[in-house]
Amino acid sequence: MRSDVVRAVEEVCGIGAADLVDDADLETLGIDSLDLIEIGMILEEQHGIALASEQFESVTTFGETVAVIERQKAAQDAAS
Repeated sequence: MRSDVVRAVEEVCGIGAADLVDDADLETLGIDSLDLIEIGMILEEQHGIALASEQFESVTTFGETVAVIERQKAAQDAAS
């Protein structure tokens, strides 16, 4: 999943994988809430998961972003 998040960020924001470390601050990277929504939409389409923008409200780092997406994917897989 992490590699898919990296690819989505690269596509939406043009940020290289080398900069996408767990403690990378989203604001410093230039990733805003609209970018997160677009990234979420890409991952929803690729993995069939439902991500709400509210899930990203308290996210401040790249690692937290990945964790939110992985938790949602795991929750949906468990419910299937």
